[in-house]
Amino acid sequence: MVKITGSQIPPQAERPQGAPQQKEEQAAPSQADSVNISGKSTGTVGKILKGIAMFPIKAAETASGIVVGTASAAIHGLPGTAEGISEAVNKETDYVDTGWYKATLMGEFIAGGAVTGFMLGGPVGAGIGAAAGLFTGGLLQFFEGKARFPKEFCRAVEESVDTAIQDNQGPSKAQTFSQDITEGAIVGTAVGMKKGWDAGYEAGKGIIGGVRDVAEGVIEGIEEAIKFKDEE
Repeated sequence: MVKITGSQIPPQAERPQGAPQQKEEQAAPSQADSVNISGKSTGTVGKILKGIAMFPIKAAETASGIVVGTASAAIHGLPGTAEGISEAVNKETDYVDTGWYKATLMGEFIAGGAVTGFMLGGPVGAGIGAAAGLFTGGLLQFFEGKARFPKEFCRAVEESVDTAIQDNQGPSKAQTFSQDITEGAIVGTAVGMKKGWDAGYEAGKGIIGGVRDVAEGVIEGIEEAIKFKDEE
């Protein structure tokens, strides 16, 4: 039997110096290799500036919307009443007539101007005020016409009134007619004020919207300038 000693066991072949390991560790990507694909990022300074600058503008937007919306709701209440009564009487379901709306709205402005003018300057002031009301009412109707608001307003009132009075059946035609007119006036007033509020609130916010756009542009310019300065 041949006995093999430890000195006779051939040594393990040594790995050549500098040979690569079987499993190399993946090199962590450097910051220079990373690519930002998220687009324009907002830094901390930009966020702070934007928050500070936008807060008063957003508050002004809301305040302006509330003021204009409240005035518009009050102005459009009476035209809604007239349109609601007209729909309750005529029950025109296929045709949207804006005649009563326009006439009532214009009458409001003329009467309001005349009363204000009379209180300030007597009969002469009343004439001047009526002329001013006519001009203001005409201007409002011009802008509303461009936005197609009168037809939308009258359609909303007419549809609501038709729904409200469709089940009215009084003991007599006179009582049914009276009920129709009452409901038409109430529903027309409510819907008219709601439509006026919605349109006025958005218009009031739009008054400040231009200022907000300018402020956002200035803030973005400052933010870009800061970022450019940091990259130098």
